Amino acid sequence: MPEQRKRRRSRSASKLPAHELDEAQRLEAERIAFIAKQAEERAAERRAKDSKTSFLQSKHVTTGERKLPMKIEEASVVPDTSNSMPKFRSKAQREKDALARLEKKQQEVKHLIFSIIS
Repeated sequence: MPEQRKRRRSRSASKLPAHELDEAQRLEAERIAFIAKQAEERAAERRAKDSKTSFLQSKHVTTGERKLPMKIEEASVVPDTSNSMPKFRSKAQREKDALARLEKKQQEVKHLIFSIIS
């Protein structure tokens, strides 16, 4: 009985007859289903595009030596690696390098914290 009272109150509160309220709820459910379907299609397209670009990037071969960080003593003797370094790097490669630098800094911070604690 309490559920029926709630239903009656909600219908009277919306000022719609019962059959129109059911129709409105059905239309709202269809709209939500349509939006969810569109979102899923967009996500599938994005995943397909991402997998295609990652496949193409995995085929990309970079040539040249990696530039290693130098110590202060070695700074006076700098080898000329300007010709061997690739001039253009892909966005994914730049992000990968930035992530590696960030992880290295995090490791350094962890070591500093542990050395301070101990």
